[in-house]
Amino acid sequence: MTELKKSLLILIGLICLATACLAGAVYSNKLTSTENTALEQTPPVRSLYVTGNANEKTTIDVVEIDGKEYLIASTNRGVSICEK
Repeated sequence: MTELKKSLLILIGLICLATACLAGAVYSNKLTSTENTALEQTPPVRSLYVTGNANEKTTIDVVEIDGKEYLIASTNRGVSICEK
């Protein structure tokens, strides 16, 4: 009878541990998606289009993320980001 009680206690403990891990994973995932939504950038406040020559075009966007403005310069060779 004592072996049965020990096995039952171990089983209950493992079930509680698995439930706690699952609840923590679900809560963590929900928290991460909420934080990501809060950090999404707004549409560009201003956009400038600069044409140096016919082959290269530069677009400069001013975006606001978490209350700070950033300049994002895009060319056909890459993107550059800096704080305004």
